[in-house]
Amino acid sequence: LADREKDLFSIEESIVLYDLTNTYFEGRSAGNPKAAYGKSKERRSDCKLATMGLIVDDAGFAKYSKIYPGNQYEADTFQQIIGELEQQLRVKTKATIVLDAGVATKENIGWLDEHGYHYIVVNRGKAPFEMSFEDMSIIKEDEQKGVKIEVKRYERQGTAYILVKSEQKRLKEASMMGRVEQLLLDRLQYYRSGLGKKNHVKKYPKVMEMVGRLKEKYSRAAQLYEIVVIPDKNGDKDAVNAVDIRWQRKEPRYDEQTKSEGTYILRTNRCDLTDQQIWQTYIMLGHIETAFKDMKSHLGLRPNFHQKGQRVDAHMFISVLAYHLMHAIEHKLRLAGDSRSWWTIKTTLRSHERITIEYISKDDDGARFPNTARV
Repeated sequence: LADREKDLFSIEESIVLYDLTNTYFEGRSAGNPKAAYGKSKERRSDCKLATMGLIVDDAGFAKYSKIYPGNQYEADTFQQIIGELEQQLRVKTKATIVLDAGVATKENIGWLDEHGYHYIVVNRGKAPFEMSFEDMSIIKEDEQKGVKIEVKRYERQGTAYILVKSEQKRLKEASMMGRVEQLLLDRLQYYRSGLGKKNHVKKYPKVMEMVGRLKEKYSRAAQLYEIVVIPDKNGDKDAVNAVDIRWQRKEPRYDEQTKSEGTYILRTNRCDLTDQQIWQTYIMLGHIETAFKDMKSHLGLRPNFHQKGQRVDAHMFISVLAYHLMHAIEHKLRLAGDSRSWWTIKTTLRSHERITIEYISKDDDGARFPNTARV
């Protein structure tokens, strides 16, 4: 299919995008060796899962797919699937591979360098340079949509690092952080007010345990606060009560956290590309996220009621085949200037109906014969 699409639409194989997703099963799936418990991306960790690895090109066409067990670690699949893809590509030059942070481990990046691949990935861990948000360049801005992308370039030993700051991402992260922070503070206030009320927990060890669990649950917000439980100095040594819970914001750390909201670092060995080209290539990962979304929504990847391994693989592969067909239709529409998605097209066509009416007619001589009309 990938070869046929390459011929039909004159697709270049210069950029490939790789990512994984998983889906859950209805039932125990006892007859499927690939069904396993893992971290569900749909928050269904109570169900057994199967993982799908998918490679698409820069136009969004699927190049290769493979089914893995549900507990498969993302980074471990990369080298195998890229090696299998390389045998199928009909070009001799190495493609530029775009990866998200989940796959871009130190080992996988080293493997790409060793085998002569170009790559653009999200840098994992601490930045290999001192981050500064001064003198950043704006590469995209739309005030009406609230879009503002700023970048700053660093180069180290043949590798380019692009510090990216997105206004939309900053607002999203600030909103999420604000919600988690408020939940933490509300719960701390509830615990503190309960210290002076009847039938509420007051024992110092128990209060310490509750606060510890709270800090674990809201760890991102808790690390920005100094939280102290005050024991009763005059109480019985064997049954000390807590008399107060105090918390104070760590201002330097809070300011540092706020300043870094909406930022991420891209890493690439394509030093010949401009900052804008590197960022635009990276955001093509949206194509593969769209593919997963389409398969999970209206292309039948779920629900999956099959219990045997071969049937499960076949079910998931049919969704991939459906994606090939759907994306080919969308691509031809885009070439004709129509940018509507398949979901929009399907919703529009839902109102179109064709009715076939069958009835008996008589000719001038009175002979009866069947007739059909379509409206």
